[in-house]
Amino acid sequence: MTGDLLVLILMISGIAYWLDAIRCKELAREAGKVACKRNELLFLDDTVVIVKVRLRRDVSGNMKLYRKYKFEFTSDGINRYNGTISILGKLVQKVNMDAYHFDA
Repeated sequence: MTGDLLVLILMISGIAYWLDAIRCKELAREAGKVACKRNELLFLDDTVVIVKVRLRRDVSGNMKLYRKYKFEFTSDGINRYNGTISILGKLVQKVNMDAYHFDA
């Protein structure tokens, strides 16, 4: 009985983490698209890729999951540039974009 309960708790925890990861990836994707649109750039492949997950404290001292995603964008349709998005908990902390060449 105790083993069954442990398995159930682990399964529920795994599903909760998976759903949270999907929500954060969508949040990062939207942040990348907005940053590109604001700078008149093209967000490539319509996706982000997770590169880091760890625990970090927020400004209140609470432990939250920190996730870092990378994405690619272009300014001219030829050259690809890299960007990163940092999310702590459910809040986008930072969007960084490589320096890029923009033809006017």
